[in-house]
Amino acid sequence: DDAPKPQQYQWYWQCWDEKVEYPADVRDRLEKAYTEFKAGRGPTYPIISIGDDGDTVSLKAMQQISKTGIKRNVVRETTGPDRAAVWYYGSPKRCAGDEVPFDEGECDRLEEAFAAFQDGGAATVNIDEDREVSFPRMRLRHMKTGVRRAVVREALPEKYEWSCTKGERTPYGADVRDRLEGAYFEMSRGR
Repeated sequence: DDAPKPQQYQWYWQCWDEKVEYPADVRDRLEKAYTEFKAGRGPTYPIISIGDDGDTVSLKAMQQISKTGIKRNVVRETTGPDRAAVWYYGSPKRCAGDEVPFDEGECDRLEEAFAAFQDGGAATVNIDEDREVSFPRMRLRHMKTGVRRAVVREALPEKYEWSCTKGERTPYGADVRDRLEGAYFEMSRGR
């Protein structure tokens, strides 16, 4: 089977700095409801029950809400190998030129929200409780301090077949191909 596999997603709720994975049955229900919600089918403010204890997930707010009212962020991440872009923002250190990359989950969330923005969706996305990104301005804003940083979306290269012999297509293994593509990407960006 050389057919491409569909992108898979994993669902977590955040407990401080730790991500707690939802069980497979809850993940499947969340993914189905989320897909319907993003396609414009179903309720405008979908609330999904995730257990017998009364906890729910708001797909509009991307938050888990306990029966006592405690809210925690919910994260939907890709488990697939492909990502359309890498996201980073200007260094918080003055006079520094280094970019600060968003982590993998944040990149997935930004990429998904950016695609929705291009289809007429929300112009901003909350990265966490303290930071939001504005797509029209491509700015990261820290909501407590008001500090703003430029945000960059850098498209990743397409997947290429790397061949190790002349005249014949003898693809390298996935691990070697990934290293070659990473090195080629860095080289093409002058890094």
